[in-house]
Amino acid sequence: MSKYIKYIMIASLGLLLTNCASSTYTIKKEELHCSDTKFGLTKNEEIEELKKQIELEKAKKPGYWELFAAFYYKDDNAPLYCRKYARPDSWFKRPGTACLKPNGEWKILK
Repeated sequence: MSKYIKYIMIASLGLLLTNCASSTYTIKKEELHCSDTKFGLTKNEEIEELKKQIELEKAKKPGYWELFAAFYYKDDNAPLYCRKYARPDSWFKRPGTACLKPNGEWKILK
């Protein structure tokens, strides 16, 4: 009797497999991540993300020249803070002049 049960089980298993092969099933797609990356980010993508974060932090904080201008122009009688810069493409190689505005931006005068 156990022989017959064995044959019945094998036959039913065969029927099951043929039904599974003929019909379509959707299987959940699994995302695999490398062990040396963080959540699927490569090293270059991670570096780019860190650069974006640094740029955002820089945008929040005032720069060197903004702080310097705030300190320098706190007195109303302060003269313009100007510097000479090289202009190698100009005629006679004359230097130009750039002055710092009170908001921390440079303005070219000559």
